[in-house]
Amino acid sequence: MIVTLVGKSSKTLLKDFDAAGIEYETRPPQPGVIMNSGDAVKIAEVAISAATAVIVAWLKYAPTRKAMITTKDGTIWQAEGRSVAEVEQLLIGAKTIMVSDTKKLDLTSFGGFTIATSSDTEQDGIYGIAYCPICKQREESHDQGHGEQYAVNISLGKVRTHMRLVHKVKDEADA
Repeated sequence: MIVTLVGKSSKTLLKDFDAAGIEYETRPPQPGVIMNSGDAVKIAEVAISAATAVIVAWLKYAPTRKAMITTKDGTIWQAEGRSVAEVEQLLIGAKTIMVSDTKKLDLTSFGGFTIATSSDTEQDGIYGIAYCPICKQREESHDQGHGEQYAVNISLGKVRTHMRLVHKVKDEADA
């Protein structure tokens, strides 16, 4: 199972995996492939039960933490508020899981897919971040002094354009 870590604070999940003795393998980017998503780690199938307990506990620690599980059929589930048993069942059939610890994580529907957006504050301003739900391409935009919602909207627009051009996704507005 691949776990994508979004946001700097999401790396605290790896410390929790270490404390629980869960082994994982860091997934380096493939040469020649541009990936704009967060860091990724691979967890062995035999560790899913232990990883589930750690992920559920990690989510409960702070309300800013989110986990989105994408199943092999492409369905996206939120893990927050679910029991360990429910999350374990989702992880058994999971293709990927994306965890984040950001100010907020919003979901927007587009062409039958769900796009995750968030924002992050850096020294030089606010960044909006959006992720393609198909290939996990990450788009970031600086607020240019216009505020958080502006930065998020620009990133969301970039992902929608990416989905139209690369994945040939059409939305109701495209009809």
